[in-house]
Amino acid sequence: MKTNLFRARLEKEMAPIAREYLSCLEEDKRIIEIDLIVVKAHCLMLAKQKYLSKNELKKILWALKKFKKEWYTGELKKLISSLKIQFTDIHPFVEKYVIDSCGLKVGGKINLGRSRNDQIATDLRIYLREELILVAGLLSDFVYSLLKNAAKNRETVFPGYTHRQPAQVTTYAHYLLSYGDIFLRDLDRLKEIYRRVNLCPLGASALAGTTIKIDRKYTAQLLGFEGILENSIDAVSNRDFLLELANELVLIMLSLSRLGKDLLLWSTFEYGIVELADEFTDISTAMPQKKNASTLEILQGKTSLVTGLLSHLYNSLKGLETGYNQELQELKPALWKIIDLTKSSIKIMQRIITTLKINKERISEILEKNYIGAIDFAEYLQESGQVGTFREAHFFVGNLIKRLILQKKGFSEITPEQVGKISKSILGKEIHLTQGKIKEITDPLHIIKRRKSYGGPSPDEVTRMLRIRQQLLLVKKKDFFKPLTVKV
Repeated sequence: MKTNLFRARLEKEMAPIAREYLSCLEEDKRIIEIDLIVVKAHCLMLAKQKYLSKNELKKILWALKKFKKEWYTGELKKLISSLKIQFTDIHPFVEKYVIDSCGLKVGGKINLGRSRNDQIATDLRIYLREELILVAGLLSDFVYSLLKNAAKNRETVFPGYTHRQPAQVTTYAHYLLSYGDIFLRDLDRLKEIYRRVNLCPLGASALAGTTIKIDRKYTAQLLGFEGILENSIDAVSNRDFLLELANELVLIMLSLSRLGKDLLLWSTFEYGIVELADEFTDISTAMPQKKNASTLEILQGKTSLVTGLLSHLYNSLKGLETGYNQELQELKPALWKIIDLTKSSIKIMQRIITTLKINKERISEILEKNYIGAIDFAEYLQESGQVGTFREAHFFVGNLIKRLILQKKGFSEITPEQVGKISKSILGKEIHLTQGKIKEITDPLHIIKRRKSYGGPSPDEVTRMLRIRQQLLLVKKKDFFKPLTVKV
């Protein structure tokens, strides 16, 4: 019998350069323990179906346990890293180890009714459901931090921007709450994806099932799956679940990047409304005065990377023929990178948000010098009946601000005389406002308290939204973190 039990069809051994080119052993290190669990579950099923005796099963389980121990001690890791073994992926490597440990007559049975095609699909799904729970945990913690900070800043007035220009007064709490809502939706999507990931493909074999009497429901239960991916072709060839997760992680990164871009701009001297903690900034090796928001800059670059990796995943699957094809192997490095970058980015943004300083003096200056309560002034004139329509009020306030700009005066410096004079010349009738009323309707905090529209930034409305989001988060966390019932 040939020494290499896996290449009977071929006369020659694979060239080392070809083996190294094909190898995904480094990527498979992440799923090695999962692979052992899946092999164990398959062998337990074979024993249940009388394809393995109790003694044979005992020997195989001992070999798998021994493999795991040697993996932890580093002996097998060194072997994989040396690239001197004869396999290009982890699955036959595990099988060969069991054969060497138990002998061919016992170890040679573990691949009965199984292929590395359904094996890798199962490994991937187990790995991804674990990563889904980890990502959801990190995201839940981040949302908690956003809500906690929002609760402390319900009356912290803040400029809201449209077209990159100061637009309306809002609050820092209202801003943080907007991202809380975004990431709560992400938790919903992660849960949906988890449901579709948690289906078992094991037993599909290479493509079209097997002639032996396997029990797919039993292995699915052992591995903690909620159900079975029934069609064997679909089970081994489809990677839609992988794309769904990658898509969702990129969505999370895009939101983190947008949040980061805001903070990056707002921390500059020109804006100056926030300041990053020293622990999350870097220096210039040449310019002693610099405090660079490097973490946020790198976040922008990492987000570009994950969007590129997502494109790689789509292009790899585009037009791929039905069935298992080795191109699928190249999805793993990109997916691993997307997962890693998303988790680290959530962690860093949580720390940045919780240590961020708000420059209230600079915010007051921006609000005053940009006449950011103008729309509220116009709405008051309409609501109080001083003008007939909002468009007339808008026209009047616009002209009033034009005069203030020429006079280099702020919003709070408006006088009743100016209001009366300008309204008479523009609208043909005089608007009467006291100095006290002008101060009231141009005061940012007063403006915020009047913004009671559903979902708006008034402290009362933000408090209502916070209460609901806090309850939602508790429900989502309780729902998501159910322990996996892997029975092997």
